[in-house]
Amino acid sequence: GGSGEVVAAWSIDNPLRTFKFHERSKELKRQLGREPDQLEGLHGSDPKNYISILGSGFRKDLRGPAVGQVFGRGEYFAKNPNVSVSYCRGGRYMLVCKLVLGWESSTAENTDGDHIWVPSNEYYVISEPEQVLPIFIIKFDSPRSYYGSELKDAQFEKVVAAGVWSTLQEWE
Repeated sequence: GGSGEVVAAWSIDNPLRTFKFHERSKELKRQLGREPDQLEGLHGSDPKNYISILGSGFRKDLRGPAVGQVFGRGEYFAKNPNVSVSYCRGGRYMLVCKLVLGWESSTAENTDGDHIWVPSNEYYVISEPEQVLPIFIIKFDSPRSYYGSELKDAQFEKVVAAGVWSTLQEWE
């Protein structure tokens, strides 16, 4: 659905985040009495944020007011890549994340459920970090990705240049 092109991709390996995601999925299955819905969403951000997200997950405390959270508390995941490009702040990377859905909130503030769908903007807002699992980093070229100069982060560029990144420590 995007007007750009994926030029590179890397898989993400974070065993702790994967474990927490699967535990939350099992908990939702018990609570819902069925398999929870799962889908993929795209998350764009300033490149300097990705190492923190990949290592520690998305922000834990989204209950207070946050800048730019027009459609309620949580993290935003688009179905259309063109929506996520603008959040990359001039960078050329975004995350592909697996999402698991429990109860949809009844209000735009996203306070009585764990997610909302915003059809006008084509994205989900997920309020529980354990319901999000980053699975890929993609590098893209898009005519919409450049708003002035390209943003870069030296630490993140070093990680993607190495071609491998994992939170799993090697056995000596």
